[in-house]
Amino acid sequence: MNPFSAEVTGKLGKLSEQLSGLSEEQAQELLASGYFPALREAKVRGTLLGIDQFRQFVSGQYDLVQIKRTLDCSFLFNPEEFLAEGWDVVEQDERALALAQMDFAQVQFVTCLKEKETSIEGKGKLRRLKEEQLSLIRHGGNQFLALWQDYQKNGADSVLEWLRKTKGITYLDFFGLILRSPRGHWYVLCLYWLGGSWHWRCYGLDEGWRDRDFSVVSPAS
Repeated sequence: MNPFSAEVTGKLGKLSEQLSGLSEEQAQELLASGYFPALREAKVRGTLLGIDQFRQFVSGQYDLVQIKRTLDCSFLFNPEEFLAEGWDVVEQDERALALAQMDFAQVQFVTCLKEKETSIEGKGKLRRLKEEQLSLIRHGGNQFLALWQDYQKNGADSVLEWLRKTKGITYLDFFGLILRSPRGHWYVLCLYWLGGSWHWRCYGLDEGWRDRDFSVVSPAS
């Protein structure tokens, strides 16, 4: 059974003709680019690429999957409205709070793990982000909210899905906002992929973070 729709099958057939003009190195880059998973999900936008644009795509200079990745981050995260009464803010990265828009194609993903480390406690990760990586903006509640609302609205065409399909990201946390529960414990917000969809939760700073637990950051300008 053909796993592709008729439209996508047609595009694959035409693109296969263009592959003959690529070098072996370019073909390998294409296979690693995430392009074919995008076709399988039938998320292609626009018309078939010409050969010059196709080569640009293979080299990473042309984006075939036209998902809007710049989101409005001007809506402030209110912990009592989003979570429950009694939650409040311990601290936040004011640099992230000042960003009204964010291009999530430009963000970075860090674990703060050092050589031979397999996990790190949340408080230690926060300390490293603040002391050792001061040049990085720690994204917080407004970026979390922008991503979550975008996913609720756009689903498969959301930025979260773009990150998952193109970069393999299945977990994100936001150390730019540290929250305190009514019982006094400290938490950060996170988004994670499980059971075929994205979810959110608050993760305690006494817990451990592993090598696939990425924090969202950006270089400070």
